[in-house]
Amino acid sequence: MAKPKLILTDLDGTLLMPDMSISPQNQLAIRNLHDAGITIAAVTGRGFGEVASILQGVGITGYGVFDGGAVVVDCQTGKELWSRRIPAAEAVAVIEKLLPIAHLFAYGQGDMSAEEARRNLPTTDLLSIWASVEKGQVEAATAELMALPNLNAHSGPTLYSPHHDGISITHKDADKYHGVQALLKLEHVPKESIVAIGDGNNDVPLFLNAGITFAMGNANDRLHALADFSVADVARDGWAEMVNDHILGSA
Repeated sequence: MAKPKLILTDLDGTLLMPDMSISPQNQLAIRNLHDAGITIAAVTGRGFGEVASILQGVGITGYGVFDGGAVVVDCQTGKELWSRRIPAAEAVAVIEKLLPIAHLFAYGQGDMSAEEARRNLPTTDLLSIWASVEKGQVEAATAELMALPNLNAHSGPTLYSPHHDGISITHKDADKYHGVQALLKLEHVPKESIVAIGDGNNDVPLFLNAGITFAMGNANDRLHALADFSVADVARDGWAEMVNDHILGSA
């Protein structure tokens, strides 16, 4: 494959291990990409504040997409460059709808229990809402949220419990497709020069922005079916495999 100009990378389960670390092999691959003049942009469901020090520690300091596609941030300065927020009233309605079935919530104030969320309903617009819901109830809850006119919702595994999945909710114009489209107005890189890699449902819209796509070995079947290539799982440094065998090894 021709050497790309930009790599769009998911973080959890892709570049980051479950303990939020970046393996030595992946750190070396990042340095090699920098040396080759290839830009790396994080595109993640996490908030910028959660991962800023991790990204800056490995030199990923350009533009990034955070909160599931709701905001573009200059990772060097922390400045917000573009965003789409859930209005406060709609955010409250979503949280109240999920309260009977959710185990944990997160929406800009750290993780909180359902009871804590009930006592701390938002009074300002939110970039995203995350809720941990029992696996048997996730599909119906996600479909119900997706049916609302102004929201996006994606589900995926959570690190907190094998019995729960996470649901991430954003503004309807704030998934990884829309967030990267806003980023590309700053980067000016054509689709054919972009690589994307991920592992979850919220990476399906991410793939729409890229000319070449990679699914991690731990990705779900849906993403594997869409990807141009599959690599090893996160525990076996599939991200570094992408760099070494497909990007730099073929350049």
